[in-house]
Amino acid sequence: MHVAVASSSGRRAALGDSHTVVVFDPGIGVLSKRFETTFDGMPQRLALSDEFDALLTASYWVHGLASYCAENGRERWRRKDLVRVERISLARDGLTAYCGRHKGSLAVVDVGSGESIRTIRGAYSVHESMFDPVHFVDSARPRLLDDVGGRSIGVSRTTFAFLDVGFGPGRAFVTESAGPVRCLDIADGLERWRYVPEPGCHVLSLGYQTAESLLLGVEWAYESGGPKRLIRWSEDDGSVIDTTLLGNPIDCCIGLAGEVVVSTDGRIISTSRTRS
Repeated sequence: MHVAVASSSGRRAALGDSHTVVVFDPGIGVLSKRFETTFDGMPQRLALSDEFDALLTASYWVHGLASYCAENGRERWRRKDLVRVERISLARDGLTAYCGRHKGSLAVVDVGSGESIRTIRGAYSVHESMFDPVHFVDSARPRLLDDVGGRSIGVSRTTFAFLDVGFGPGRAFVTESAGPVRCLDIADGLERWRYVPEPGCHVLSLGYQTAESLLLGVEWAYESGGPKRLIRWSEDDGSVIDTTLLGNPIDCCIGLAGEVVVSTDGRIISTSRTRS
């Protein structure tokens, strides 16, 4: 089972097992009944668009990319030609989906119609900042791109793969497989600080809590297994403020503008300093 939060507000989440999905609001409870999709149960192949009230799912092979009404599960469109999709991310406005594909160009798709807008050759994923007009392209040559001036800043890897990308005002955050979390200045790409996990651990996902201006991350011991934990960092210097054990859910995501962590075991965990 895996979980995804909505594009702009983050006020809805989708829990998906192989084929079955339920959409809910972490604040008020379930919004939809369980409905059947062609989601193949793999992580990063679910996305929610508030703007179109749409749930996007991907299946690696036959069924391709599909859009469903997030309220009742009715299928709206399907792209059987878009196979081998490994990751779906949404633009900051929720109108466009970036679909990274194995051994194929990344497809940029209109969420409302399902029509292709363009392709990005050699890109694995695209991540847009909700705070500034910049986006990060994970590719053979990862880079930060200015949406206004078109300036491109190269971002080097320290290991073989990025796991997630997050943003705060004026900053980009990246986490790598078996590697560190780094804070980058979006103006020049320079590293402000880095967090190095204990050996055998890495941070799976990132989020930003706007209320307290904190970076959030879900860390896991990939070598030994065991419980995941939520880490809260100061955005200024990367110092760890505190950590919270999350147990052993298969997946977690950060929603409500960083106010909560939603886990696949049904728990909603507050990220504030005074936790409920």
